[in-house]
Amino acid sequence: MLLGKAQTRIQEACSTGFILPRYVRPSFVRLLRTIPAEYVGGLHTVVLTDSQGLSRRRSGKVRARGRRTTVRDCWALYHAKTRDREAWIEVFVDNVVKQWGMGILRVPFWADLAFSEVLFHELGHHISEAVRPSGHGNPEGAAQRWQRKLTRSYFARQYWYLMPLLLLVWAIGRLVAVSRLRYG
Repeated sequence: MLLGKAQTRIQEACSTGFILPRYVRPSFVRLLRTIPAEYVGGLHTVVLTDSQGLSRRRSGKVRARGRRTTVRDCWALYHAKTRDREAWIEVFVDNVVKQWGMGILRVPFWADLAFSEVLFHELGHHISEAVRPSGHGNPEGAAQRWQRKLTRSYFARQYWYLMPLLLLVWAIGRLVAVSRLRYG
């Protein structure tokens, strides 16, 4: 399936025994449709897969958020463009579902929240490396900044009617945090 002017594809590549939940693909379609074409330029594919299908060769260790972890435990990976292939993102859906819970992700808002965290972080790596190189030495920090920016933009556009409620919840949370700091 091609999305928008950028021609980014969503591809399913699950191992035998893992069935991609019904709500996953529609969530990724919604998320990718809102991204400006300039940010996904050069990103060829988003592959929805599971971690159990990884070969031994591919299940090594990677650096994620300041520490080393196995690829099997990651939520997603960004694969930069090389001479032989275009850039692509690999999302390990089973790991995300395990963390969030299958039941809650059936609600589109929660599915979008869970998968936006993963997709927009990896897309942040793509933007900071291929589209708008920052030249700073912290790729995780740049990916986190892009993730926050893209998430805010998406939810403000897609779920605009929830914004007043979310701002109220945020303000109450801030008041509670400040009062705990002041009064212990």
